[in-house]
Order: sequence, then C-alpha cells, then structure tokens
Amino acid sequence: MGDIDESNTGLRDLLDRILDYTVTEEDFADLKDMGANAARFVLTSYKDFEIDSEPFTYREKNFEKLDRIITWAKQYDIYLIISFMAVQGGQNTAGHSGNSGKNELWQNPDYQERLKALWKKIDDRYADEPIIAGYDIMICSKAWVILVYNIHEIISF
Repeated sequence: MGDIDESNTGLRDLLDRILDYTVTEEDFADLKDMGANAARFVLTSYKDFEIDSEPFTYREKNFEKLDRIITWAKQYDIYLIISFMAVQGGQNTAGHSGNSGKNELWQNPDYQERLKALWKKIDDRYADEPIIAGYDIMICSKAWVILVYNIHEIISF
C-alpha cells in the first residue's frame, strides 16, 4: 500500500471499511471455542489510523472500530497483543510494509516521531484495558529478519 491520495474518497472509504469486515465477533467466538485465550491482532497499516498527508492527525472512526474489537475480546476473554504490519516510512522494502520500495523509518526522525506519537495515542486510549496483553510495535522489520536468519543458522531442529 503506497501513499493514499486523500482526495480519492472512494478508495479511502474502501480502506476504512477493512476493519468492518476482517474481524468479526464470530472470530472471537471461534477462538474461544478452540480454547484460545490470546491472539496477536495485527493492524494492517498505520494509514488506517493516521492521515499520511496530515501527520499526527488521526482517524477517530477507525479507533472506534478498534474499540469494538476490544469489546469482543473482553466478551470472549481473549487477550490481545496489538501490532502494526506497516509503519510510517516502511520498516523494510517489501510491499507489506506499507511503503513498497522504501525502508526509511530507520533514517528518518520524522517517521520515527510519527510512529512514537501513534503508539502513544494507542497507549493513552487503551492503557486501562486489561484485555490488552501487550504491544508488538511492528512486524517484519529488516533488522528483525536478519536477526532471525542469523539465529536460525545456529539452531538445530
């Protein structure tokens, strides 16, 4: 997912509806029926919560959707670990990082400040939610992939 033209309201509306359809109350019921008590909940992109063209401006309606998901987690006693797949500037060059071809988070202090501010907003909103077991700041960073590869070299299976 590259930069989103905020004037393209049809695309933005479609992307905003992703949280309406990707996770349902039935998913939490299924997890409970399988005996799970925790789940890693990956938020696809920071762009679902922060307006890229207006840094530090947030999409309240998508936070409200996350509130609904947290309500279901509480209803079914499923602890959540919240994570982002795509962060500002991209944490690697892969398309799933939200900025295909970019790996700019690590060298750009503006992107780092935006990421910190978004996590601060999330933490401020959910700090008193006991069903939130923790945060996984981002997944699949290039540094993480290199580390896993190096560890894999020394572990025997």
